Amino acid sequence: MSDMYIDDVLTGAETLLEAKELKNQLVNIFSKGGMVLYKWCGNNTELIEVSESYDFSDSSEIKVLGVYWNPKDDCFSFRVKIDLHELNTKRDVLSIIARIYDPLGLLGPVVAKAKIFLQKLWMLMIDWTDLLPDTMNRKWRQFVESLQIVNDININRCIVLEQPEVIELHGFSDASQSAYGAVVYCKSVISDGRVLVHLIASKSLVAPTKQTTIPRLELCAAVLLAKLVHRVKQALKLNVTNTFLWGDSMIVLSWIRKESYQLKTFLWLIFLRIAPIQEMTSSEQWRYVSTEDNPADFVSRGMDSLKLKTWELWWNGPKFLMSNQYPQRQIPVAVIKDPGELKNCSDFSNFFLDSATNSFVNNLLNLRNNYFKIIRVLSFICRFVYNCKSKESKRIGPLDLGELKKAEQLLLRLVQKEEFKVQMNGIQNSAMVPSNSRVKTLNPFIDSEGILRVGGRLRKIAILIITRNFQFFCLRNIN
Repeated sequence: MSDMYIDDVLTGAETLLEAKELKNQLVNIFSKGGMVLYKWCGNNTELIEVSESYDFSDSSEIKVLGVYWNPKDDCFSFRVKIDLHELNTKRDVLSIIARIYDPLGLLGPVVAKAKIFLQKLWMLMIDWTDLLPDTMNRKWRQFVESLQIVNDININRCIVLEQPEVIELHGFSDASQSAYGAVVYCKSVISDGRVLVHLIASKSLVAPTKQTTIPRLELCAAVLLAKLVHRVKQALKLNVTNTFLWGDSMIVLSWIRKESYQLKTFLWLIFLRIAPIQEMTSSEQWRYVSTEDNPADFVSRGMDSLKLKTWELWWNGPKFLMSNQYPQRQIPVAVIKDPGELKNCSDFSNFFLDSATNSFVNNLLNLRNNYFKIIRVLSFICRFVYNCKSKESKRIGPLDLGELKKAEQLLLRLVQKEEFKVQMNGIQNSAMVPSNSRVKTLNPFIDSEGILRVGGRLRKIAILIITRNFQFFCLRNIN
């Protein structure tokens, strides 16, 4: 039943004998329900009786669920009808893009380029019947003229060698500021050493219009790859020996290698993305590949049809897939944080440390009698400062754990800067605490975050004094 779609049956077998047996079973099953199967077609004429098949000499190509298939050559092809004299309006652009029917993503780079162009066109806010601006019109004309090349592209349907000993799936992911995508290849090896690497499917999505960091987009691409490989495995029904997932972002690979709960401490969004990746794949399957050998780079940036037709890296994958020696590069064990996130956090932290006054700290602490509400208020203040200073991106929506943690650390530094100014200056300048200090017996030290902490057996516990009643409160380090 999985090979049926409404009233069409698409199936196959490894040998001619198995195919004939499968055909007889289908005929018998449907005849019991009063249904007759007709319009048979296959890539082996011995399987099809003349009376019930297409005339191969008259119809060299047929449409199988919208995809063109040549039974004689057993290959897929594409038919995109283009009228170069059509008016170049937004409506015409969408009409032409919709004619590229490619459910498997075999023309992924071409489709990605069309998606990126359409998104840029949409941001111009022009009407459906308005002509394209001159710059956009020239780019569109070049794309449409090269689009006719896809009609000359033929792709073999068979993706594995006969009786393979090894079947591997290799998935690649990549991202740019314009889009992100994933592509999957199948590698089969037979006993005599012959190797076949074949493109199976690809998927691309345009990047959000709100600017974000490349590591975040790379993470979205990794999620997309995990989902695509999962669907490919379900559809192929092959005995896959190994699965390899490749990416060119060390930051994302370091995230994937960590347990998802360990990522909660600095960014909730990353945790939400990593969880499905680790659910569908194993961290050992992920490896590093250089950008030059990453075919997913094409679905993240787009490519013209003329260049794609002869681009071996896209159709056959990187050359190292033809051998048994795959690139090996050590992935950092420590979690690498998003440089954009680190920069953002340090920006508004430095702002407050330089400009915050005693009255600000006192007013903030007197505002609420709930510690967690104070942290949330400070988090929103930090977000406001960041949004005012940033010209490229804005923070909106609920607070994430990273913002809350940075706000708590900032609150500790602000209070300690006011209440333990002498002690902190003494530690920073001479590593000595004044002899008359009330915290000298606690062996205090300043950690890498600039927070004054207790030494000795209580090492790494933050010292915090609340100015309203001068009582000591110890908050355990959440680092």
